[in-house]
Amino acid sequence: MNIKSDIEIAQEHSPKKITEIAAAAGHDSCRIIPCHTSEFPTKAARPAYSVLDKTKIKTTFQMDIPHWRESMIYCLKQIEK
Repeated sequence: MNIKSDIEIAQEHSPKKITEIAAAAGHDSCRIIPCHTSEFPTKAARPAYSVLDKTKIKTTFQMDIPHWRESMIYCLKQIEK
């Protein structure tokens, strides 16, 4: 189990970290402007803090789910093509 503090989670999702990930995917000129969830309109109500526990999906389907950073790099590389 990977338990992180709120500070570690905030640092992991910081604009600087996201920009570094974008650069790793070849998007060097990517500019990230941070915003609060309340500034980003959505039809779905979201809790202030939510984490998806993927344990049941991973064990039921015997699959490995990559870390979100790896998935983001893959997605950004696909946009490039």
